[in-house]
Amino acid sequence: MGGLIGSFPGRVIRKFLEDQAPNWAALIAWNALFAMFPIVIFAASILGYALRLFGQANDAVYKTIFTAIPGDPKQQDELLKAVSGVKSQSGILLFVGLAGLLLGGSALFGVMEQAFAVIYHTRPRDFVRQKLIAFGMVFLFTLLVGVAVATSAILPALKHIPDIPSFLYSGASAFILQVIVGLVAGFLLFLSIYFVIPNRTQDFRKVVPGTLVAAVLFEAITLLFPLYLEINKGINQYGKTFGLFFLLMTFFFFLGLITMVGVEVNSVIYPVPIEAPGKDAHVVALPESGPDGEGQLVGGRSREGRNGSTNDGRRRIPARAALGMAVIASVVGILLGRR
Repeated sequence: MGGLIGSFPGRVIRKFLEDQAPNWAALIAWNALFAMFPIVIFAASILGYALRLFGQANDAVYKTIFTAIPGDPKQQDELLKAVSGVKSQSGILLFVGLAGLLLGGSALFGVMEQAFAVIYHTRPRDFVRQKLIAFGMVFLFTLLVGVAVATSAILPALKHIPDIPSFLYSGASAFILQVIVGLVAGFLLFLSIYFVIPNRTQDFRKVVPGTLVAAVLFEAITLLFPLYLEINKGINQYGKTFGLFFLLMTFFFFLGLITMVGVEVNSVIYPVPIEAPGKDAHVVALPESGPDGEGQLVGGRSREGRNGSTNDGRRRIPARAALGMAVIASVVGILLGRR
């Protein structure tokens, strides 16, 4: 057991839990879910402009893409009619989507910066700098996530575009192309996140390992997305609606977990020392969790007291207590819901 804990995966998992990464993943998931609607509107407006280049192929491309959305053919036709209006209202949708994208997206990357500040022991940027960086990352995030997720639906739609070779949308070559495009998009996405978002000077080679891990995990999740949609076809309508909502929540939570796993991999391979303040400052490592590490001194100051209070006098709720309260609240909610 000791060998497993001391191995590289064991150290990553231990640091992942010590930094309370699942909590940060939940915050990232919530903000990503909040930013999804303006991202879809913004992408739809851009799609409306782009598909004008294909003339009569517009409806065929839309219809092929919408077959990936759970629902009966009648609902898909209604959705097709609604989105077809994008061609005449692209300007309005672009403005609305852009405004929502900047607000929701900036909150998403603000949460990521706070999470990375815990990993790298830094302070978050000031409000203005944080928003400026977040605005730039929003557009890159929208582009790369859209490419990585939409390849499973867009590649089959290529057959409706004139003069497109058949190997791009059918056979094993199409699947290989989908995986390659998804991996490249995921790699660029997480590389930009791990290199730009932390409030510290990053070394390119020190963010590559976690980027590779995150890109592979993200591509694996996106490949499972069409599998769920295929299974979902036989479920009743209420189940489809609830299942799609649950799927989106789960997908974004996995996105948050993958983001935190990647940054934890980088922090374990290239640990960040802590410089203690004071005249006799020296570099020390973070104490491990457990009774042996609790209350250890960092530069002559205790990181955390035995009663759970930090060195600035604030008290924190232990992770086990928070988990217990969440379980109790869930049980109470179930009992009240059955009345």
